[in-house]
Amino acid sequence: MNLLAGILFALLVASVLAVGHFYVWRRLARDTDLPAWASHALAWAFVAVVVAVPVVVLTARLTGAPWLLPFVFGAFSWMGFLFYLVVFLASWELVRVVWWLGRRYRSVKINRLDRASGTQIDQNGAQDGSNGVQGHDLRSNGHAGYRSVKIKQSEREDAAVPETHVVTDLTAADDAPPAAGPDDAPPAAGPDNAQTAAGPDDAQTGTDQTERDLVDEGPANADRRRFFARVAAGTAVFGAGAVSVAGVRSALMDLRTPEVVVHLPRWPAELSGYRVAVLSDLHLGPTLKTRFCRRVVELTNRLKPDLVVITGDLVDGTVSQIGNQVRPLADLRARHGVFFVTGNHEYYSGVDEWLAYLPHLGVTVLGNAMASIGGRHRTNGFDLVGIYDFRAKWFRPDQAPNPKAAVQGRRTDEERAMILLAHQPVQVHSAAAIHPDLQISGHTHGGQIWPWGYVVRLTQPYIAGLHQWDTQTQVFVTRGAGFWGPPIRFLAPAEIPVLVLVRSAGLVRV
Repeated sequence: MNLLAGILFALLVASVLAVGHFYVWRRLARDTDLPAWASHALAWAFVAVVVAVPVVVLTARLTGAPWLLPFVFGAFSWMGFLFYLVVFLASWELVRVVWWLGRRYRSVKINRLDRASGTQIDQNGAQDGSNGVQGHDLRSNGHAGYRSVKIKQSEREDAAVPETHVVTDLTAADDAPPAAGPDDAPPAAGPDNAQTAAGPDDAQTGTDQTERDLVDEGPANADRRRFFARVAAGTAVFGAGAVSVAGVRSALMDLRTPEVVVHLPRWPAELSGYRVAVLSDLHLGPTLKTRFCRRVVELTNRLKPDLVVITGDLVDGTVSQIGNQVRPLADLRARHGVFFVTGNHEYYSGVDEWLAYLPHLGVTVLGNAMASIGGRHRTNGFDLVGIYDFRAKWFRPDQAPNPKAAVQGRRTDEERAMILLAHQPVQVHSAAAIHPDLQISGHTHGGQIWPWGYVVRLTQPYIAGLHQWDTQTQVFVTRGAGFWGPPIRFLAPAEIPVLVLVRSAGLVRV
């Protein structure tokens, strides 16, 4: 990786980290009403992390300084924890949306009931008007109409009661305010005085009160929001911590060795039960080093493979930086050897040096090339084809993947079985032109940290496992043995799969 590419990558990482940290700070500090000193301390801590993480990772990658490796591991671990913080907090956002929609639905339903009730009251008011009540003064709103009718009925009752004056104290009578006469009577409710009986503000009393009850911004609602924000923050921190711990344990300790039976119609009968160990995405470098490589080699040898294939992303670093970490690969044992194709990370790590270095460890490099395995006849042998990584042309145009060039010299009507090694599953689109029986790929890590696999699925046809591509070609995608970035694997365990190849009578759907 050159300096310019490294700086651009660091800026991209810093931008993503800044957005993620700001979102987490809002949910953990602002929404929960943390004390000002705690909120400021968390904000400055996040700023420091946003700056430090890309600087540490870039410096370690460019210099290979061993004393930086613990900081790199810590930086990647924090990135994994932050990812799950965002996932858990975003899940609470969904709960908030559902709750808000429920409140809106309740508000609309109550408003409809209010309008229906008001229409009924208006109809009753109109009936009363025909009986002598000023029904035409009723307003369209039910509550206002009801109030207007009640006021007029009260006035009629007061008018029916005869006036009586009892004066017991003449002095008090002189000081008392004059009795209300006809001229002082309140004006009759009519069209001009309708606002006096029931104003426009009163007309919406029922509906407005309902809406105020639903969207009240008072202390009770503020306390409720704060409570839910703190529940969400606590749940997110605890959940992200638990998932991160489980993911680290899975990435560092849980290396599985599943066997997958693959039925191939053209597979040679004499090689039925042939065992192919698939190594992919070890990512030896800053976080996974010599000890891990040695463990992978020991597990692979225990599987007693007939063939070992390495489908790219073997390293994250140059030969001068991590060449010694890869040396245990020389101890791999397989009847028909060890073969390698490039992944995208080799092109970030000095690909030419690695292509020259790996043969010294007994690893055969297949770069748009083919090797004959076993006997020369279709009944006792097969062809192993390897192409460069899908993105190789971006870095080395002369290493663009070319399946047709890889099988140059092979007869188009050849009935001999063919296995293709291609780092990325998406390369099956171009590889279908040469009709391999089986394509073996990696790259996806099986998603590595759920739910990231759904994002990977946007660019790759398959994430993990065995799949039927067309009537002749099957694709197997391994989750890989290592990891990249956060030392976390969640719902995507690391693996060294063994493919057991057997002959089938016809097409086998998987």
